[in-house]
Parts: sequence; C-alpha cells; structure tokens
Amino acid sequence: MDRLNTYFMPINTQLAQACEIVHSNKNLSQGFHLIGFSQGGLFVRALVQRCPPAKVGSVISIGGPQEGVFGLPSCPDTSSRVFCNVIRSILTRVAYVDIIQTR
Repeated sequence: MDRLNTYFMPINTQLAQACEIVHSNKNLSQGFHLIGFSQGGLFVRALVQRCPPAKVGSVISIGGPQEGVFGLPSCPDTSSRVFCNVIRSILTRVAYVDIIQTR
C-alpha cells in the first residue's frame, strides 16, 4: 500500500499520517533517528519540520534531492539528445503548474 500511496496520496496527507504514528507510538516518545533514501530523504526532512514536538536525534538523507532535481535525470546525451531535451522542456514548463503543485 505504501508504494501506491507514494504516487496517489498527497504528500501532506502522508506526512499527517506519519506524524500521528510518531505521536501515538510510545516506543518513539524518548526520541528516534530517521534515515531516508532518495525521495525518502525529502519525506523524513519534511516530517521533522512539520511534526513537532517529535524528539528526533538525527536525520540522515542518502541521495535525497534536497535542492531539487533539474530536468530528466540519467537521460543519455548521445543519440537520444533531442528526445531528452524535449522531455526536459516539457517538465520545466509543467512542474510548477497549479494542478501539479497542489496534488
């Protein structure tokens, strides 16, 4: 279910649910550490920022795009350069459209 929620559940809803879990779990009341890989690094950072007063000892983000990712990562720059440039152009134009940002 978590894999589907990654795509279909708004991130703010996911964060609210995670915050509820953190606050209701007595095992976490004395503090805990968070490790996030890739997009998970962004998630754990947002959780710490939006879920006070959770007692977090440390946050480790491995490969998390903390300052964002430009264009289309890992797109080869050889024979498909035109395709990659078209996709990058489309992503740049639609990334900040209201319907994308509010989803």
